[in-house]
Amino acid sequence: MKNQQKEQCSRSMGIWITGILIFPVMVIGVIPLCILWSYGNFRISTYLPLPWNLLVTAIALLLLMAGFILSLKSCLLFQKVGRGTPVPWFPPEHLVVRGVYRRTRNPMLSGISIMIIGEVLFFLSFGLLIYLAVFLTGTFICIAYKEEPTLQRRFGDEYTLYKQNVPRWIPSLTPWVPPWDDNPVS
Repeated sequence: MKNQQKEQCSRSMGIWITGILIFPVMVIGVIPLCILWSYGNFRISTYLPLPWNLLVTAIALLLLMAGFILSLKSCLLFQKVGRGTPVPWFPPEHLVVRGVYRRTRNPMLSGISIMIIGEVLFFLSFGLLIYLAVFLTGTFICIAYKEEPTLQRRFGDEYTLYKQNVPRWIPSLTPWVPPWDDNPVS
């Protein structure tokens, strides 16, 4: 029995790591690098005159870190509370309404968007700005027409109530606590 639990835990961790690495690495790493390479623009914002180069670079790095932390916290909550991953082929078993998910329904994608904005500023790349617009448009379409209807079918009334109380993108100032939650602090 103990070996079976250990094997299941190991498999679960492997699935989780694979699930959280594929999408973000492609979206914030591989695709932006391909865009920068195709535009021949690997210059960073330090070519701006002082003090603007320091300011833009600092803002870019802060956005990259903030987006990373937001996305990481979201992924960890998916694994811990939802017992799944952010990717559709290993979805969470439970609706996640803890932490940042009490303020916005899509903190992971918000974090990734913030990181892409950081990359746009860091490289001052028009190509990455276009990519950001395409990413945001595609994300909006996927969320509205694929993810939300799927979540509605999977979680029913819980998701309906969640949708009515938590904004899709822009975080609310006060966290929403669902009526079924016995832990209103987290």
